[in-house]
Amino acid sequence: MKILIVDDKKENLYFLETLLNGIGYETISANNGAEAIDLAKKSDIQLIISDILMPVMDGFTFCRNCKKNENLKNIPFVFYTATYTEPKDKEFALSLGAVKYILKPQEPDVFIEIIEEVLNDVNSDKIKNIPNDGVSEDVVLREYNSVLVNKLEDKMRQAEQKEIELKEYVVKLEKTIEEREKAEKELGRSELKYKKLYDGMMDGFVITTIEGKILEFNNAFTSMLMYDDDDELKSKNINDLTPAKWHDEEKRIFENQVFGSGYSETYEKEMIKKDGSIFPVELRTYLIVNEKNEKEGMWAIIKDITERKKIELMTQKLNEELEQRVKERTSQLKILNQELEAFSYSVSHDLRTPLRIISGYSKILFEEYANELSDDAKTLLEGITKNTNNMSCLIDDLLEFSKLNRKEVALTEINFEKIFKEVFNEIPGSAIKDKVKINISKLPVVKGDKALLKQVAANLISNAVKFSSKVENPEINISAVTENSMAVFCIKDNGVGFDMNYSGKLFGVFQRLHKQNEYEGTGVGLAIVKRIINRHGGKVWAESELNNGSSFYFSLPLFK
Repeated sequence: MKILIVDDKKENLYFLETLLNGIGYETISANNGAEAIDLAKKSDIQLIISDILMPVMDGFTFCRNCKKNENLKNIPFVFYTATYTEPKDKEFALSLGAVKYILKPQEPDVFIEIIEEVLNDVNSDKIKNIPNDGVSEDVVLREYNSVLVNKLEDKMRQAEQKEIELKEYVVKLEKTIEEREKAEKELGRSELKYKKLYDGMMDGFVITTIEGKILEFNNAFTSMLMYDDDDELKSKNINDLTPAKWHDEEKRIFENQVFGSGYSETYEKEMIKKDGSIFPVELRTYLIVNEKNEKEGMWAIIKDITERKKIELMTQKLNEELEQRVKERTSQLKILNQELEAFSYSVSHDLRTPLRIISGYSKILFEEYANELSDDAKTLLEGITKNTNNMSCLIDDLLEFSKLNRKEVALTEINFEKIFKEVFNEIPGSAIKDKVKINISKLPVVKGDKALLKQVAANLISNAVKFSSKVENPEINISAVTENSMAVFCIKDNGVGFDMNYSGKLFGVFQRLHKQNEYEGTGVGLAIVKRIINRHGGKVWAESELNNGSSFYFSLPLFK
């Protein structure tokens, strides 16, 4: 089956030819009505599809001529137009003998369905394409002129509207040109500012292609590399200015950071000056993309860090020397400490022998010659016995203190509520102890060496009992709070207290804030407490007010 297609636009002809050929129809084509009449007379065609607005002969005239021709009048005629879209246009077209009036554009599936419907109706004799002979040529001409006039009026209105739009566009264009000129002036001023900033930078600034070819740079960059010829520098690639050992590393930085996220982290490398000397730099590189988000180049800010590297090298050398001196000093202190501990142990051990002899002889004198001794002699013997006992306690405390650094800390779960109760009950001298009221709050479980921490509890409790024994209603309160991963314990008494101006001496060996004849003690107990707590990674401190009690605090890691 052969179909004649008529349209003055090649793209429309191509579309219809492709569409109809694709479903098995043969097509021939013409560019206007006059050309189509000649083709129709020479060819055996079964359907005509025609545009309306065409040169030489339009579609309406072409259709009218076909229907007047005896050989062509029964060929179904279909109009396919985008120009004549009014209802009157369609009415006139159908009055000329057309079977269908299709408006452009139309979906291909819908268009094919309409064409096949027309062909099926013709084949089944449902329609006969015979013109209405009752319509005179004058009527047709009058209708044709009316359609053309209407179309001309539409075109005039469209032209007027286009003229208005054109004037509006010209006004907008003039405004746009004015704004662009203003923007160009602003851009010129911005570029001048940028150039001043660009050339006034202390650090080097360089722009390269993606491959690393140098495009632009500032004065600091040329000074840094000691080039005085810009063209010579522009002939270089960034790799030409970088020692070979850095090429692979910098390539990885470009690929993994710059091309990935748009910029690199700050990194260091070396660069080569014009005279061949190598110097260290610190830089950060950024990606340049165009409006299509395509990689176009890179830019970087480069800082000469020669002086910084010299300082770092000097600092490193000084640190190494200092570290070596610290090691040597630590070793010396360790040896001295060991010798001191050995000496303390030896002295303490050697002192025990004469003390035991003095204590023994005093006891024998008292037991065997008590009846023969005067009261003054007995008092003197009691003084000797008391002082030898005090000296023995002092030696015991010194030995304990000297062993603390050597003793290993066996960490375990510690229940301080139980420990405080035990050490309070173990304090000698029930008459004094029975006067004291002790309150123990719920305490957190901590991590530590049970034997050592029991010594801490014993020293602090005995201190609290001792220094509150002379008040009317002695009372000790033990509590704790947790702070992050630490427990902070507090042993508070209502005793004599002390002057906080002397608190710095409190935890030193042999440091006492009260007279020996007022309160007994060796002056080593709190030093032992501090050393034990320090070995557990904690801290110890005290707060007090004279004649208004004391609060001793220590911190230990919580048990997890």
